[in-house]
Amino acid sequence: MTSLARRPALLILLAAVAIGIVPQRAQAQLSSCSVSLLPVSFGTVDASSPITTTGTGTITVTCTGLSLFSYTIRLSTGGSGSFASRRMLSGSNQLQYNLYRDITRTQVWGDGTGGSYSVTGTIVILGSAIPYPVYGSIPGNQNVSSGTYSDTIQVTVTY
Repeated sequence: MTSLARRPALLILLAAVAIGIVPQRAQAQLSSCSVSLLPVSFGTVDASSPITTTGTGTITVTCTGLSLFSYTIRLSTGGSGSFASRRMLSGSNQLQYNLYRDITRTQVWGDGTGGSYSVTGTIVILGSAIPYPVYGSIPGNQNVSSGTYSDTIQVTVTY
């Protein structure tokens, strides 16, 4: 008897999914998003040169499930604690840089606070991958020692 009682409920859920009336909470449980990253790489940099060095990476969002998705992509400050002046480290040496959401490198990509911007998007075709370029910039005229510099940025996608 128990299996017969469950069967109509499952059929009702499947029928509701087919006509698009699944409650939002149930849709969220049957849906998911994933993020893949291609890090920003600047290659070999002559930080003492007056020329700004640029690089590009990519954040790709893919969502699957029962509904369309609106989402927001936020980046952390990294080790510097500031969107205005991100810094890569090599031991105790610091190299200034920043990450932007626009190719002109005027909108610092962050979480929407402290003068930074987040990115909002919508997945229309479920399962499609939506790439977002990340534009990096290292200002010239920095007096730093040679070394391998890095920073870790947390990417958060809220949907």
